[in-house]
Amino acid sequence: MDENLASKPPKIVNDSNVIVRDGKQSDKDGINYIISQGFMEDVLFIIGKTNDVEKDEKACLSMVNSIKKDVKDVLVAEKNGKIVGICEMKYSNTKDNDDNAAKEFSLLTKLKCFLSFGMSEHLLKLEDGECHLNLLAVDKELRGNGVGKILLHSAHQEAIRRGFRKIFLFVYLENFQGKRLYESFGYLPKTLFIINKYFAFGNKGGYKMEKKL
Repeated sequence: MDENLASKPPKIVNDSNVIVRDGKQSDKDGINYIISQGFMEDVLFIIGKTNDVEKDEKACLSMVNSIKKDVKDVLVAEKNGKIVGICEMKYSNTKDNDDNAAKEFSLLTKLKCFLSFGMSEHLLKLEDGECHLNLLAVDKELRGNGVGKILLHSAHQEAIRRGFRKIFLFVYLENFQGKRLYESFGYLPKTLFIINKYFAFGNKGGYKMEKKL
């Protein structure tokens, strides 16, 4: 990729109706709903997909609720009082998933969940001075309207405020739109991962992308 292209600043949509703030525990349901929308395919890979869309959506949200019980280090984008996007950061290598997560699901589901978390923590381990943009998701009704850019810009500002020098993220090989977005913010692909399909993200593979702050 042309590094000069990556250095061009992205155009941030100025929407006065969108505010970005720290997530609160009372936001948990709204945050988890956005996550379940954005990562439904990955969650359904773990728990198993049916031919019933409504049933799958409920099962996906239930799984996310069982995993994501804390809103620590989550930025939320809010529009007209509704959460329309989230960005979850990791600032340390501390374990952030609950060992009792998915306890109501099958043994196979729990095994896939455990292995996926473990592989993610292994591949995306933080080094000194680094932070990790762990999740970025926008309400499906507002995608393409600049909410993701607003959240990404806010995440960078927060990382700089905390004194970090570099930020990285993981993007699927097939997520061409996401990769272009991150490149427009100065991210460069550093490592290519092709992983066994038994992991939630392994059936696609992806890039670890980095940006200096």
